[in-house]
Amino acid sequence: MKGSTHLVVGVALGGAFAYIGKYELVETIGIVTTCAIASIIPDMDTNSKITRKLTIPVKLVYAFLGIVGLMITGYGYWLLDGTEKILGMVIGCSLIVLPQLIIKPKSMLILTGLGTLVVGILLSHLWIMGLAIYMIISAFAPHRGITHSIWGFAFFGWILYELQAFVGMEMLMAAGLIGYASHLICDMKWLPANRKGIKLFQPFIKLEF
Repeated sequence: MKGSTHLVVGVALGGAFAYIGKYELVETIGIVTTCAIASIIPDMDTNSKITRKLTIPVKLVYAFLGIVGLMITGYGYWLLDGTEKILGMVIGCSLIVLPQLIIKPKSMLILTGLGTLVVGILLSHLWIMGLAIYMIISAFAPHRGITHSIWGFAFFGWILYELQAFVGMEMLMAAGLIGYASHLICDMKWLPANRKGIKLFQPFIKLEF
């Protein structure tokens, strides 16, 4: 299922949850937002919209390293001599070309996750640290891997629990779990649009739902 469809389902479920619970406006916004984000977060294991929104833009990194590479190349060509000149130009050209071959969107997810982890440790916020670990795991996981399992669901539930305690807003965890569960359910084989399902209990049980 497309990410936009997951998002629509998440917003609808969050709205229904808030309506049934008769929450105030601020709580409703929090519930709908949490449910919506949770409904697309499992797809962080691929180059999805949520991944691109949360990570440092890879094109920005390309541009920055490219500018630095040009400066080093120019410095080597005009101001250095002999071996140093060649070395400077090689390093400069490498910074222009190699990042586009080596640095991929998932690499940025790892870097963003590591940065987020440092922030979480400095602030002593468990939910930030948990989100950082989730991001790093997602970067190494295949699509519909661990984030689309019961283990990913449980780990994100813990993140929501810590977030709810930090924010002090009731039912935030429940709303997020509903959103996350909706993603898993909508990715299962019972929907004709899904050619593949998800392995809820991977890596221990390979059964596809």
